[in-house]
Amino acid sequence: MNGPNQVLAEHPLNSREVFRVAISEYQGHRYVDIRRWYCKVEGGEFLPGKGATVRPELLQGVIRALEAAHSQLNGRSDEVAS
Repeated sequence: MNGPNQVLAEHPLNSREVFRVAISEYQGHRYVDIRRWYCKVEGGEFLPGKGATVRPELLQGVIRALEAAHSQLNGRSDEVAS
């Protein structure tokens, strides 16, 4: 990704990894980036790891799928609307 990332949320996973949700830009297009970041040494610079970059027009479908997963994990049987 080029362009500045606007970090919306960051959750520590352990002393060397964080999970970030950010708005990023690539070739003039904006995306939502959902990614695990890691550092090779404790206290070092975080580097991008595995994750997904979502186009804005697909975001609502991803949100619905995550809400359905959340419901399933909490014992409810809500279905994913496509």
